[in-house]
Amino acid sequence: MIKEFSAKTLKIAYPVTWKRLLKVRRGIKARCYNPNNISYHKYGAKGITVCNEWLDSKEAFVEWAINNGYPIRETSEPLSGKTASFDRIDTTKGYSPDNCRIISHAENSGLSRRGKTKYDKPISVYDIDGNFIEELDNYLQVRNKYGISLTHIQEILEPEHSRKSSKGYRLATYNVEKLKPLNRLSKKDYTKTLDVSLYTLGGSIVKTYSSIKEASKDTGIECRKISDVLDNKHPFTQNKRFRYGSNKSIEPLPVTQYKGLQSKYPTPIEMISTFDDREPIVVDYREDVMQLLSVTRETVNRALKGVRKTCGGYKIKYLWTKQRTPTLVG
Repeated sequence: MIKEFSAKTLKIAYPVTWKRLLKVRRGIKARCYNPNNISYHKYGAKGITVCNEWLDSKEAFVEWAINNGYPIRETSEPLSGKTASFDRIDTTKGYSPDNCRIISHAENSGLSRRGKTKYDKPISVYDIDGNFIEELDNYLQVRNKYGISLTHIQEILEPEHSRKSSKGYRLATYNVEKLKPLNRLSKKDYTKTLDVSLYTLGGSIVKTYSSIKEASKDTGIECRKISDVLDNKHPFTQNKRFRYGSNKSIEPLPVTQYKGLQSKYPTPIEMISTFDDREPIVVDYREDVMQLLSVTRETVNRALKGVRKTCGGYKIKYLWTKQRTPTLVG
């Protein structure tokens, strides 16, 4: 049996709960009678009111709440002072002792005006292969037990939506022993043993790996992106090219496939190796340096400005102290 409390006793013994209930009462009144309230269109504009007993006496409101299940202190129980909520049994009627009840905030959010009947539907839970597990009473039980969000539950149950499962579970509003198997595309086995070679944008081989997974671990590029390059969906990724097999070289990638526009005017750049005494290489565009050394445009620009000492193992510099600017003929 619930012990009855008076408002005076509550105000003295539990001032925190007293103040919280007064705040709840002010919020209810504002929703119903203040046109400037953000929620007025959902309550007051639709004719939702507060009974005279609760309007005239805050003590009557507090006593009813405490004696009908509102917790008088913050506890670790599911229905604590910070999660308790006033719910109207009939959403077409106002706030009164006969039409209100105290429930947890989670239950109240699940029993919203737009979805009370929808969230109360029984749901059958299946594993990913379609084997029946159990039947639950409503959406909230599915969410609390299996960790599936309410949004995902709705999307799975809507036939026009593409979502078929969540968290490894499938759902249905009807109960059968087994669901039809999903027409899932087989995922690629990135650990499968096959030769995958890494190339520069210029086509020179850098290294050969035994699997896509190993290439991803060494280069830091996602397996999916490497797979897209191998399937010719993209020419390169992160200035790197990949091919099946272990060919020593492949055709250079055309400069037109680079991100960004090519330099408008040729600006010859000299590339001097820091590893050996090979002859310097002279190219006409910064994009050529990017292609040969497999570096980004920013790296080339920083090296040309002297911020970086080397660029991909080369010292690079303009063949002139200043870039040539075209002469405009009027």
